[in-house]
Amino acid sequence: MHSALRKMTVEDVSIHPLFLSYSSPDLERRYTRHRKTSLLNADWYFLQVNLVLHFLFVLAESFQFVESSNYVTATLAAVSGFSIVLLQWGLMSVSEGSFWCRCRTWLLILLRSARLTTFSFGAPLWFGKAGTDVGTLLKNLVLRSGSLKTTWLAFGMPLMFKHHLPLQVVSVVALGVATYTQLVEGTCRSGAALLMKVWESVNEMLLLLAGAPFNNHNPDVKVAAPVACGHVLMLIHFVLGFLIPSFALWRFELSSRRSFVTNLPSDDETKTVRIGSTDLPNSLQVFAFVVVGVAALWTLVTDFAG
Repeated sequence: MHSALRKMTVEDVSIHPLFLSYSSPDLERRYTRHRKTSLLNADWYFLQVNLVLHFLFVLAESFQFVESSNYVTATLAAVSGFSIVLLQWGLMSVSEGSFWCRCRTWLLILLRSARLTTFSFGAPLWFGKAGTDVGTLLKNLVLRSGSLKTTWLAFGMPLMFKHHLPLQVVSVVALGVATYTQLVEGTCRSGAALLMKVWESVNEMLLLLAGAPFNNHNPDVKVAAPVACGHVLMLIHFVLGFLIPSFALWRFELSSRRSFVTNLPSDDETKTVRIGSTDLPNSLQVFAFVVVGVAALWTLVTDFAG
């Protein structure tokens, strides 16, 4: 009788619009534990895919090194990457995965950093051909630059967004610095004409999106090929390596957190938790802001360089 008359209380929690953490520390701890254990199977699947891909990559690329003076260095880099994947397998097998779940965040940060470091040494040797055609140019700018690698690791070894954001910024900047000089020299040396066409097309499109009046930009102003290559490379790193995975992971985690609160088992029958009023933007607003922001940033960078 008395239990039926007990008043139900409601706890309103909010979600940080950027880092997505709950305002309740206790709820944040519960979600963190849930997130680590729920992603264990996904971590195993991604690890198995990586083992197969690394083996095939080492096998395929080894034929390319036979005539190369950098054969030993390139092979060591490839084998080191494979060894890091095997190390992850060992760590995930300890105590039937309980150690991995407990230390998942820091282990992923260390493993992702190690894989990107290995990649930065091997990429100039694996993708060393100059960009004389569209396919090779794209291969250099997307694969050799490491932008696709950072995206692959962000999706396949996902962290909570509050940890993903700083790590992804550091990863993109570090890979950009590590591969910039060799990429600019190799790509611009033989593919300058093709690269300039790419730069001009991207420039016109982003100026239009930014709302910059074309009559304020002198059409006779020419940008040197190395500068154009740097612009395109920075754009690819920023969009492919940072914005796309970050937006997707932000959206996924926001949905996951809302679902977690909705389906949260209560330890107290007189208390329920709900997400209160929040100023979180919707996906369309975020997408529009990002597109206009990228275009505006491109305009500022190109104007400064010019």
